[in-house]
Amino acid sequence: MNYNFPKICFADTNSNFQQAMHAVSEANEVVRTKTDHELDIEMADLMHSCETYFRIRERDGVNVEYIFAEVVVKNSERGRY
Repeated sequence: MNYNFPKICFADTNSNFQQAMHAVSEANEVVRTKTDHELDIEMADLMHSCETYFRIRERDGVNVEYIFAEVVVKNSERGRY
């Protein structure tokens, strides 16, 4: 899997549930932004948190690339591409 951000320390210690809850907290920060720049930063921070989630899933033996492929198929079937 190719990631955009460096591996953060929590990828080795958080559970997938802990990281998912962190991503939710980052999404809440997105909602509270007031400027385009803040939105850009918080969206990138959310993306970093999501990447960390998938690093954790890989650590736990999940084939993340397969998960992403399933999402592409699902969205393709829905005519979103």
